[in-house]
Amino acid sequence: MKISSLLAIAMTLAVFIPRARAEEPPTQLWIESYDSPVEDSIDFGNFVAIDGPDRIYVAGDVETSHELLLLQYDADGNLEWERRYEGGSIADLTDLDIPSPGEVAIVGYVLGSNGAEVATVKYDHLGNLMWDRRRPLVGFDSENGPRLASDGDGNLLVSATDDGDYLALKYAPDGTLLWSRNYDGPAGDYDIATDIAADETGEVYLTGVADMFVAYATVKFSRDGDFLWDQFESGEFGSVFPPSRVAIAPDHDLVVAGTPESFCGVFQFKIWKCSAATGAVLWSDKAPSDPCFSLTFRDMAIHSSGDIAALCDGTPNGAEYHLQVFRYTGGGTRMWVREFDGEGIAESFASAITVDAAGSVYAVGHAAPNPQNWDYLAVKYSSAGNLEWAVSWDSEDERQDSVGDVAVEPTGDVILTGSSTKLLEGLNVVTIKYHQASSAEVGDLAQVSLPVLRLDLSPNPASRGTMIGYTLPKDGAARLEIVSPEGRRVRTVADGLHTAGRHTIRWDGTDAHGARLPSGIYLAHLAAGGSVISAKIHLLP
Repeated sequence: MKISSLLAIAMTLAVFIPRARAEEPPTQLWIESYDSPVEDSIDFGNFVAIDGPDRIYVAGDVETSHELLLLQYDADGNLEWERRYEGGSIADLTDLDIPSPGEVAIVGYVLGSNGAEVATVKYDHLGNLMWDRRRPLVGFDSENGPRLASDGDGNLLVSATDDGDYLALKYAPDGTLLWSRNYDGPAGDYDIATDIAADETGEVYLTGVADMFVAYATVKFSRDGDFLWDQFESGEFGSVFPPSRVAIAPDHDLVVAGTPESFCGVFQFKIWKCSAATGAVLWSDKAPSDPCFSLTFRDMAIHSSGDIAALCDGTPNGAEYHLQVFRYTGGGTRMWVREFDGEGIAESFASAITVDAAGSVYAVGHAAPNPQNWDYLAVKYSSAGNLEWAVSWDSEDERQDSVGDVAVEPTGDVILTGSSTKLLEGLNVVTIKYHQASSAEVGDLAQVSLPVLRLDLSPNPASRGTMIGYTLPKDGAARLEIVSPEGRRVRTVADGLHTAGRHTIRWDGTDAHGARLPSGIYLAHLAAGGSVISAKIHLLP
């Protein structure tokens, strides 16, 4: 293992100052570079996820040795452990998920002695392998790999492409395969699954392209794997471009986005919302308005208010290539569109987007001052669409550096991960943590009074449920979950924006599906404002 802190070597940090800046640019807390022990390795950082206040997961792959890669950092950037999962002659990690607190799962394509397979791997927070499952595939689409989602019971859902059809797999928390389903488009032609989502009740949604790129097909299965409906969205010219993505809105309906072809024969951004009950389209929007200018959809995120942020890049005005952010209400009203064109940047390219509790939007990718030099790029917009700040980072070799993913901690700290070209050493995974000036300042614990969460339960022990009281020190997002004695999330009791003060809610001793839970010691788990507290609930028979 070869780890070097980039704080110890000279590096260039360029901060782009917007013309009307609302916030100071964030400051770097740390930068860490991972270089696998394989000589001249090519290491990709594709995804980042946060589990609690002190666990940061970075996932990617080691192309040189054909391994799926998972790293865990603590809040200070110390590498706690690394895991490299052998794939064979090909290993391509394509998604990362936190199914329950203290667990992490990855998925990807592998190609070994048994041919092509989709590999799903689950670890605990100490890096112990809990289980791995490989499902053989007939062929695979190297550009659109498997995707991962989890439901309210901690089950893992996997999408992949198998023999020209959609494939959906459902694994129990212990790795038991609960069901496997294939979907073939109406024409019986080649279909590619590109994303999967599951709601809290376990209903499953797949999306992708059907019948040799004729249309996007979104499919719903019940929690037991029964086919419920499919919905199709085509381009104006009869073809669509993968991938499409699907996400569940707070009202339980689903949002889908992709890049269909326009009358002019170029690809454009389209987004639509479907009824979860029937698949009927509730609203849709597309851009640019000129069908002869291109815009490619890259990613989207949904705020707890229902607002949607979508990320694209392209030439929406027929000029330079730049990233664009779209903001919609849950009802489909386009609130604003912002194109990022920073000083000294010839072009900008998009990769991922997320939103924080306040509704601010973070878009990442890479900036290209010139075709040979790519820089990490992160841009923040307020919920109203104001450009708050933009930062870029360029490695000492001034070559190709590109962000793969972004995550925002409840404290407001921002984490980027991606890949950076290093002279004579291939590609390294570089992860950066930034602190925003608008975040809650912790400083010296002896001098600063930190906000405190409070959690109480009555009655406890309880046989027919209990009232859970929780107090929040300030407005913001809060999530209250019930966790089983085995550490599995069994019910989300509250999730969304809260006002400061005391709140109460009754838990009746059932899981997310209304089924009575067995007696035992459960945990009420409250996360808000960067803090996490738990209280034991003794559930009687």
